[in-house]
Amino acid sequence: MNKPYEQAMESFLSRPKRKHEPEADSCRDDEEGDEPTEVKLALLSSLHPVVGQDTLLDVLLAHDGSVRLASAALQTRPESRKRDGIVGHQTSLKQYALPSDAASPATKKPKVKKGRTLHLYDPEDIAEHTPCTIVHNFLPAEDADRLLRELLEEAKTFEKITFKLFDNVVSSPHTSSFFVESGDAMQQQKADYYYNGSKLTASFRDIRRITPELQRVKPIVQEAVNNEVAERIKTRYPGGKKLKYQSPHVWVPNSAFVNCYGGGQESVGWHSDQLTYLGPRAIIGSISLGVAREFRVRRVLPKDKEKSTEGDGSGSGGSNTAADADAEGQISIHLPHNSLLVMHAEMQEEWKHCIAPAASIDPHPIAGNKRINITYRDYRRNMHPRRTPRCGCRVPCVLRVVQRTKENFGKYFWMCHASNVPGKAGCSFFQWANFTDDGDPILTAGSEQVGPMRSWTEPSKRSSLHRTDSSPTVPSQATREQINMAEKLSFPAASAAVLEPHLPPRRKESAVTMNGLPFVTLTFATSLDSTLSLAPGLRTRLSGAESKAMTHYLRSRHDAILVGVSTVLADDPGLNCRIAGAATQPRPIVLDPHLRWTPHRDHKILEVSRRDAGLAPFVLTGVAASAIPEESAALLREHGGKYIHLTPSRRDHDRTRFDWRHILVALRDEGLSSVMVEGGGTVINTLLAPVHHELVDSVIVTVAPTWLGQGGVVVSPERVTDQAGSPVPAARLSGVSWHPFGEDMVLCGSLRA
Repeated sequence: MNKPYEQAMESFLSRPKRKHEPEADSCRDDEEGDEPTEVKLALLSSLHPVVGQDTLLDVLLAHDGSVRLASAALQTRPESRKRDGIVGHQTSLKQYALPSDAASPATKKPKVKKGRTLHLYDPEDIAEHTPCTIVHNFLPAEDADRLLRELLEEAKTFEKITFKLFDNVVSSPHTSSFFVESGDAMQQQKADYYYNGSKLTASFRDIRRITPELQRVKPIVQEAVNNEVAERIKTRYPGGKKLKYQSPHVWVPNSAFVNCYGGGQESVGWHSDQLTYLGPRAIIGSISLGVAREFRVRRVLPKDKEKSTEGDGSGSGGSNTAADADAEGQISIHLPHNSLLVMHAEMQEEWKHCIAPAASIDPHPIAGNKRINITYRDYRRNMHPRRTPRCGCRVPCVLRVVQRTKENFGKYFWMCHASNVPGKAGCSFFQWANFTDDGDPILTAGSEQVGPMRSWTEPSKRSSLHRTDSSPTVPSQATREQINMAEKLSFPAASAAVLEPHLPPRRKESAVTMNGLPFVTLTFATSLDSTLSLAPGLRTRLSGAESKAMTHYLRSRHDAILVGVSTVLADDPGLNCRIAGAATQPRPIVLDPHLRWTPHRDHKILEVSRRDAGLAPFVLTGVAASAIPEESAALLREHGGKYIHLTPSRRDHDRTRFDWRHILVALRDEGLSSVMVEGGGTVINTLLAPVHHELVDSVIVTVAPTWLGQGGVVVSPERVTDQAGSPVPAARLSGVSWHPFGEDMVLCGSLRA
């Protein structure tokens, strides 16, 4: 060791210590622990003048605040130039570690200590010591910047969440917004879901349709999170098996909560995320953009109920032992721009987390002093408010887990949440919650069924203690839908006769057309302004009773019904035929290039299959068979469906497109000689392109006597121009006939000359 270093270190350790207020969360070496960090950095900077301040700080933190060990570590590696610019992430702190024989055993300390904060930067360290994993430089730089710019613009109109805390009405320090996949999902959130004891319109009104960039990034997040979850189960969970109550299904995010933090003082206190709609052992994928901030976690250990003077000797009944107190120490995870943090299945039940205030921050070149955080979440169908208990206030309960006492540690329970609403007292409702090992709710006797499960919207004898009215029970929306799905329809023979010229031949072998492909009927319902729905993803009813029966008659005359995945996600359709006396059911075909749809047992398309009222779907996807989740494939096989791989023909704005000829060949190879194409908008518009006219044998359009207005999903194929570049009509029907069905008009024709 050189002479200047020895003199400087001796002077530093022997100099009089100035008094200062100790930092509760710093991890300091005993011999130097009462010196401020800036003093230590100044000394390190004088000893290693060519090393940047951010690197010096990283090395200092890596060696528990010891200047001696940090300087020794810096001398073992080549000196680097000072770095300018914004502080980014550090690949690993292990490069600064001393050789194993260079450090005295006396200087080794536990990773976490009570009253101190352990700072972690290295992904391996984070995975080892926290319930999280982190992926740095998650997106390509230009994609991350594009997403950041989009959300910064959105954040200009974000709101603060208002709720009641200890009889005081408070607002969150930062602003937020909630993004869902479709207009229909927006309506469901506003109508069915409760947050902080009230509907969104009361405590938080800002719910939005998912933005283009959020939608584009979602499958990337889904793939990365599922990879991290699989790796954690394999390498860190006992026996390489998932945790009890953890879902075995692929994690599929269907919503995103976006927070905007303006400046270092906007923060979030210690908390666990609500499990009410996510279910037990929830997994969350969190992207950080803009300013880097500290994400702190601490383990929650249960206490002995009777403990008073044992353990740490405090007499407070706190931690049972000094080791327990150390285990509850804080761990800080550095979240730089363009990082993905995966909160794993043990996070919400066993840990708490927060975003700590920052005395100073490094401005980001695009975001300035702002940080954008996106938490992608999977709202589970079997945790819908219709399927969870309601308290005496007639409000869906909140799901919580016991964390404080050893007696019931880890047990879930339902309780009233209405007291969080300003001006409302709430009630004393309490009920233990039971789940299968896979995290599916087990509902107690006396509760009402919704679809295949019992619902809580009609109280049982047990819950009737909280009911004050004597009004008759009204079937839930899901129950009404199930009744409607079982209702048989009739279609007059005279009406069927007028459609016959536009339908495939009744003999199956005659239905295959001259080009050797299945007979294709393009059919849909539209408004007078050629609009299919009020908004993308919003289910909009256009057909009257007569034309609805006609649609089911058309289904009875085809081997298959084809829809795009967006229709399945938005409508949850049964895709069966309800015409009385129908001899067969059509095969549902779902175009799902990116595997956006994850089948669940309670989806209508599988429910009707189990009731022998329809067939399970064939899903055409561009995803390789080896990448398809086995759980999904097994579920489809169980119901008689399957996945069929198609080679994509091209990519359009990062979206995979299939060639219609390849689609029809795949259907023909499955023995399907006719297919009825029902939607949605993208499917219809691509099939109306002139290059595909020869594939369409018949067009049947129901026109409803209504205008839906601008902003909806419109049937309008891409513009076609002649050789001179002038626009010409994209398509025109021939052999046209019009037929009234109730108040609707049905147009029949052909795209072929």
